[in-house]
Amino acid sequence: MNTADILYKNGQLRDIDVQFAKQMCEIFGCHDAHLFFSVLFYAVSTEHTCLKTDRIDILPFYKEFKDELDETFSSANIEKIALSGAVAVNENAPVIYTGGRLYLASFYRSEKQVGGFIKNSKNLPVTDGEKLKKLLAREFGEGANMQKTAALCACLSGFCVITGGPGTGKTTTVRKVLNILNELSDSPLNVALTAPTGKAANRLNETLADEDGLKAVTLHRLLGITGSRDKSRFSQDYPMAYDVVIVDEASMVDLKMMSELVNSLKPDARLILLGDKDQLSSVMPGSVLGDICTASDTNMFTRERAALIKNYAETDVSPDGTPMSDITVALTESHRFDDSEGIGRLAKTCRQGDGDAAADVIMNDITGRISFIPADSDVMGFFRKYVTDLHKSITAEVNHENMLAAAARSIILCPNVTGRFGTQAINSFALSALSREGLRSSTEKYFHGQPVMITENDYSMNLFNGETGLVVKQDGMKAYFAGREKPVGVMRMPAWTNVYAMTVHKSQGSEFDHVILVLPESDSPIATRELFYTAVTRAKEKLTVISTEAAIRSYLKRRTERFSGLEEYLKS
Repeated sequence: MNTADILYKNGQLRDIDVQFAKQMCEIFGCHDAHLFFSVLFYAVSTEHTCLKTDRIDILPFYKEFKDELDETFSSANIEKIALSGAVAVNENAPVIYTGGRLYLASFYRSEKQVGGFIKNSKNLPVTDGEKLKKLLAREFGEGANMQKTAALCACLSGFCVITGGPGTGKTTTVRKVLNILNELSDSPLNVALTAPTGKAANRLNETLADEDGLKAVTLHRLLGITGSRDKSRFSQDYPMAYDVVIVDEASMVDLKMMSELVNSLKPDARLILLGDKDQLSSVMPGSVLGDICTASDTNMFTRERAALIKNYAETDVSPDGTPMSDITVALTESHRFDDSEGIGRLAKTCRQGDGDAAADVIMNDITGRISFIPADSDVMGFFRKYVTDLHKSITAEVNHENMLAAAARSIILCPNVTGRFGTQAINSFALSALSREGLRSSTEKYFHGQPVMITENDYSMNLFNGETGLVVKQDGMKAYFAGREKPVGVMRMPAWTNVYAMTVHKSQGSEFDHVILVLPESDSPIATRELFYTAVTRAKEKLTVISTEAAIRSYLKRRTERFSGLEEYLKS
């Protein structure tokens, strides 16, 4: 049995990895390259957009099969496989090998598409400087202000990134940018608001409500991508008509989706990305926002741009940046949290990866907003009381709007789906606890006040993976979802799950008054500071951490590593 077969038997490679390898070996006649192709496909279809041949130690099974993998991804073996035509350097082949990176051709093309768009985005001249200066002062007031700086950069650039943590004013800034751009324009602007998920789009509608009737939609809907179509229905030859496209929660946008977006814009359109560069990256391969922010030296600018910022935004910034630096502005002042205490301080320690400081904040919080429950205490008793209290608060409301609001005030967040403290176990326990308390019948699949989450996209129903709703007994059982006026009959819902607990990944784009964060000790690659930070910053008022001091420190020691060539390409 060869190494690829062993990895497959152990569940470390998937059916699709093995089938890809089999097809490639048959087509190109390189029958001893099964391990090469199966491991490559595994790596670049999970998180990475390429596999760096000098960092194959990132593979979770590397230590166990070090010698075989080192040989498989050696330069000599890659050159041998290249003789078959399956691998080429910057040429048209299924696998591209360049700069010590191995790509599937589709990811290579997407990376070049996105990188080329960003590098070729143009600075837009100021046609009426005095008017722009007055509009900036009207919207942001007099004096230095990084939000004003971000707005100016969005006005000066065809492509701009505004990054910052919760409460730093990203959406407030972009609302004012739209006010300014509309007044500077000779005709009304055609604006698109979009986000990667239905949940994030709904929240954008709540925070960026517009008198002109703008309504945020998902990126899939904006681009016309459906279950039967994985590409945008627009192109450079037939672009979207929008003058300005604003993408919120851009950290969740993967490489291929970003490629489809930039390829769908008309040449003179503005693209503005909003997001938190310190959050988890997209579920699909790529870390586009993080790569852009790293490549652009956030809050450094060229000398020319720094002079404009000083003149128009009355703000002193570093003039030591490169041309790439002008596209990104970081907002660091939170208007929600004080970063010297409580949740704000904890978020800061997470960004810094300071496990000792994070543990100290959690264990010794003086604000009353953070509480700690040791993982070896009566955690299930805590969950039982939490679930029953939540159910009672939901069902005490008399209409579905208030019921939805009650359900959305708190959530249990977990790193994983499986395991003792995974979402499956906690959601199952929640149903059992409600049955034991006589609050639901154990024979009922649906019950009044039941929180649910969609787990697959249904374009005909306009319901998307990650959207949360609530089952309400109203002329039968109906499910209401945030941002939708009409309910859905429960029998018509696409695949769904109960959602007293959800994964941290699924929580992106959401905020809750109270977050209960379960952090079990774990050596998993997903147990990272980015996951911890993302979970902490979902909390608006209160955070409860169920963990151990050792686990808290271990999460903050580990960083997410995603391989791509985008950062290097943007710097070149």
